[in-house]
Amino acid sequence: MARALDAISLFLIVASLFFLPVSAVAFSQEPALDGIRDFKDYNDAREEDKPFRSSTDISTFTNTKYVFFMPPATMGAWGYARDKSWTHGHFSYSYGYGQSEPRINQSYLQLFSYEKDTTVRIELVNGKAFDATFNHQARAWNFNQSTKVVDFSSKNTGPEDTVKTIEMMAYESVRIQTIGWTLKIDNRIHHYLGGVLRITSDYPITLMHHTMNGKCSNNDEAREHGVTWLGQDGVYSFYGKKLFTWIPADVWISALEGETRVQVIDVTDHSGDATFTLGTFETWCSNRDSIFGQWGFDNSLVLITADKPVSVVAGIEDDNACTQVFGKDQTDFLFPCFGKVMVQAPEKTHIKLEDREGNEGSFEGDLDAGEIRMFDLRVVYTCMETPSYQWARIRSTAPIYVYTIADSCWDDRYPQYKGNIATEEIVQIYNKVSVPYPSGSVPYPLSTSFQIPIKSRAYVVLTNMGEDNNVRVDFSLVNSVYFQGEVEPYGTRVWDISESTSDERQGLDINLDGRAEGGITVNDIRNGTVLKVTADKPVMVLLKYNRDEMYETEAMDLIPGIAPPSPRGLPTPQATIVAMASILMAADVTLVVGGRRAFVDLF
Repeated sequence: MARALDAISLFLIVASLFFLPVSAVAFSQEPALDGIRDFKDYNDAREEDKPFRSSTDISTFTNTKYVFFMPPATMGAWGYARDKSWTHGHFSYSYGYGQSEPRINQSYLQLFSYEKDTTVRIELVNGKAFDATFNHQARAWNFNQSTKVVDFSSKNTGPEDTVKTIEMMAYESVRIQTIGWTLKIDNRIHHYLGGVLRITSDYPITLMHHTMNGKCSNNDEAREHGVTWLGQDGVYSFYGKKLFTWIPADVWISALEGETRVQVIDVTDHSGDATFTLGTFETWCSNRDSIFGQWGFDNSLVLITADKPVSVVAGIEDDNACTQVFGKDQTDFLFPCFGKVMVQAPEKTHIKLEDREGNEGSFEGDLDAGEIRMFDLRVVYTCMETPSYQWARIRSTAPIYVYTIADSCWDDRYPQYKGNIATEEIVQIYNKVSVPYPSGSVPYPLSTSFQIPIKSRAYVVLTNMGEDNNVRVDFSLVNSVYFQGEVEPYGTRVWDISESTSDERQGLDINLDGRAEGGITVNDIRNGTVLKVTADKPVMVLLKYNRDEMYETEAMDLIPGIAPPSPRGLPTPQATIVAMASILMAADVTLVVGGRRAFVDLF
């Protein structure tokens, strides 16, 4: 016993000489001090305040670094077809909704902060702007033959126009109408249309892009069909433990990782507060149901916290809603189906789809590599008289991409629109991570290889990161390589996926590098195709399906961050390595002084 005490004493003495000074430096860094302060604040907080004081980790949708393509409300602005019908339809009133602002004006970036005040820096890296002015009395843009859409970058604009700084308080939301950003180009004022944004923050934030004006209508009919105006809808997806977000109406939550305690806090007015525990594969939702007088959330800011990761789908459920859903390790999913489920298998797999409210859509079988399969759960769309969804569960033996798609746009009454999809998604793969939290596979937007399912006319936008990159794109309907070439730092390439328009332009509408024998029909696209992207370095891909919804600006999407997932409150890896090396050194000296062999002699 005495010898053991001597050894322990010797170790502590040596550790004080080697480990403590180094570890003091390591843990005095800002991340570690933040973690200590956060832990104290959380424990000192009242019970009802604890969800607001819990530390927000860096994850896919709570991040400190974002690079992405910010689209205009309608991608037609990118090509800018210079004809009267196009300019009237896109620069003047929204069709059928004269009381609303022009569709070209409705592209919003919304920021959400968490438990820390933070500084957010937004850099407009490059993009397009136009020099028309807005006539507030006529509620239309003043345009003429001299109106121009121009490209901008650091070559023709300065940081005084392209760098925006926003100071955000804890749990604050800031909504930005991006066309309000102005740039001075060639001594003329231009309004921002879209382009590549680079956003950084001191502490984790959440970003959302949407093309809805965010103002609730008090009209009962409008409330039943959508909280902005009739015909507008959009949903988005999330997977994680903490989300501060905007929920215009509906939300669905499911648990996939064991018994999970969930707290939903309606920060706006607390009318939608709820606390509950979900067992594995159990669900909870808050929806509009006019029969029972339920209106769901009402343009509310909502904080969702859980002690285990949960799957969340939220927004406005309506006739064109569609989103990629996220599950546990990309193999286990539980989500609301609005009509149909689209599954794409990057590799051969066996799936089991369970229609939880009937067997119409249930399926079990194999999917080949690259196969796209559409499953119809026969959900009856009731135009929000009652909720129009059914819970669906999918299990797969290999990673898959899963989309939930609304049904009314497949109605035989409108054959010209049958098969249209309206949504906006930054396509995400799943990265395996092994840090303390999270672990397993998590959604991530950057990759050198994408297999993107295409099921309707769409715009596809490829965004490169900060280095020159070689990119190749193959499209299953085009016999030769669709695109191959170098993309500049933060450069973009935009493709319009649609049927052939003339004998001279067989294949796809825009940037045609490959040709298809006999051209491409709408049915060719709707039968399911795959756009394959390979690159030397990571890229990001935006899939914007609302190409066909000419008169409804419908899109909501959470923007994924690119900083690697990690728990906050830990020292940087370099300092941690030094501290651990100090512990080993102290132990080694203790062994040698005690007459034992050094660690190095054991190998």
